Amino acid sequence: MLRRESVKGAKKSLACLLYSVISSLFAIVPVVVFKEFFAGLFSKDGAAIGFACMRIMCILLFEPICSLYEIPTGVLRGTGCAVLPALSTVLGTCVFRIVWIFTVFNTHKSLETLYLAFPLSWVLTIILVLLSFLFVRIRASSE
Repeated sequence: MLRRESVKGAKKSLACLLYSVISSLFAIVPVVVFKEFFAGLFSKDGAAIGFACMRIMCILLFEPICSLYEIPTGVLRGTGCAVLPALSTVLGTCVFRIVWIFTVFNTHKSLETLYLAFPLSWVLTIILVLLSFLFVRIRASSE
């Protein structure tokens, strides 16, 4: 049976997730909406602005989903389980991106293909971290 403290802790974690995503969106949405303006602050070259706008749409737009693995990873570390979330993050981000570059990007060499690795690696990391979270929770409830 769940203890009252566990339920309170779970509610706090969910609140952190929600606050993190919302605060990220407050910062990111204006940059996405006015991407040409913000890209133009760094360069006046049309090609550079185009590449910057592509990066904003492919990577920055999806940045808030990082919270969906960063917060649960912190929760797991706070419970004393540091290795499993670290491995999940390394596999989901680093290893996946290296494999992506040598496979998908190698056959479809474009900036969009390279940028696509970022949000996909974040989704994979979310899945791995959530599986780690469930594994730790099931193991703790059986003890």
